[in-house]
Amino acid sequence: MDIEQFRDEIRTEFGSKLEHATPKHMRQFLYRMYSRLHSRLDGGDHLDGLPFIIPEENASNYEQVVAEFFSHVLDYPPDLAVITLWLFACEMFYTHLEDAYTDQFQDLFSIDLPE
Repeated sequence: MDIEQFRDEIRTEFGSKLEHATPKHMRQFLYRMYSRLHSRLDGGDHLDGLPFIIPEENASNYEQVVAEFFSHVLDYPPDLAVITLWLFACEMFYTHLEDAYTDQFQDLFSIDLPE
């Protein structure tokens, strides 16, 4: 997939300004896109549609995991690097947004029954 195809898929899925994006919709899209990308990558860390694998000895904390991910992306072809980083940025943003919505509206969905 090149950047033009990716851009077209995003705009078809969410609208030209991402006006149809919601945390749930984005999460579903991200899952589909990651699955497609990883199934097409070859090399030691990407096999048959499995997620990005970081050897356990390199994954002692979150910072190391992210650093390992970014170091691998540097070796990707330019279109794949842009697509991968765009997906990662969306994942981080929409996860944060979903968490913020959950925190903000948590009280609306809890029912306090009288004792």
